Amino acid sequence: MADPITIALVATAATSAVGAIAEGQAQKEAYKAQANASEYNAKVSEMNAQIARNNASVREEALRRKSRQVLGQQRGAIAQAGIAFSGSALDIMEQSSVMAELDALNTRYEGDLQSRGLLATAAGERYQAEANRINAKNAEKASYIKAGASVASAYAMSTYYGAGATTAKGTTGLGTQALGANPAASTGVGLKMPSIPMYSSAG
Repeated sequence: MADPITIALVATAATSAVGAIAEGQAQKEAYKAQANASEYNAKVSEMNAQIARNNASVREEALRRKSRQVLGQQRGAIAQAGIAFSGSALDIMEQSSVMAELDALNTRYEGDLQSRGLLATAAGERYQAEANRINAKNAEKASYIKAGASVASAYAMSTYYGAGATTAKGTTGLGTQALGANPAASTGVGLKMPSIPMYSSAG
């Protein structure tokens, strides 16, 4: 039958091992949830980046269309006025065309900047997701290592206490047996018989 110390050590080790594994699993699930959230955020950022690019393209095309309409109206007005397409009239039309093109290009540039920023955010979220997935695996491994260490420690301590108890018991038993078998030997003192004088009848 196991001694109380061994039973207590085994129970403590089992409790510690189960607790370590449960804690590791909880950390694993928490990291997995964070990884999933980061992955979702990355996808949303990528979608927003595409939307920003598309919106910029739409605004750019709208500006170009409006620019063509304005330039057409200017040509019609100049022609109605009977002014030749030269000199100041031509300069005004060229300047209007250049400004319209700059507005369109600026719109495209703003859309590209916004899209790149969102893609950078998505990349950061994906990096965080991967880091959390690694943390989840490490947390699970650490929990098993901690549980194994608890069991190994309890085993070592139970072996130590068990060996000590056996040694003490063996020593006590031998001493008792020696004293019971031969008290003189155990005390180290021998019993001496007194010498009896011999008398003769002639004396």
